[in-house]
Amino acid sequence: MQEELKVTNINQAINVLIQGVNLAQTKGVYSFNDSVAIKSSLDFLEAQSKQSESTEAPEMEVVDTTAE
Repeated sequence: MQEELKVTNINQAINVLIQGVNLAQTKGVYSFNDSVAIKSSLDFLEAQSKQSESTEAPEMEVVDTTAE
């Protein structure tokens, strides 16, 4: 049984999405051109996430409905 993931802010949500994209990339899911575009986007999001860590982000909750 998988534990339910609760994301409580935008930075956590971005980080979870980044991890998912990185995992897919390691499995060869994307073409080379897709990888370049995704890498550029990830770099941008990571930089934005780090800049906004010191400011309070709106809270958000994500519930995994695929468990069970």
